Amino acid sequence: MYLFGDTSKEAIVEIPQGQLYLVRPLSPKGYSELIFKDAAATIRRTGQEYQYQLVIQRAYEEGEEELLAEEDGED
Repeated sequence: MYLFGDTSKEAIVEIPQGQLYLVRPLSPKGYSELIFKDAAATIRRTGQEYQYQLVIQRAYEEGEEELLAEEDGED
């Protein structure tokens, strides 16, 4: 299977579950920082050849998404 060759699929690679860290080797804040403790990652095609999107989606815990929506509505 050639990874980028099957043009019938929008998603090329999917990682359904994992943690997302921001790594900054020379940062005084520290080497790595946990951004999302539960997330999914996908590499998707765009409308232009040889251009792709890296999509990170945070997985919300039960009820968390509703709480965030309520907080946004209060502003």
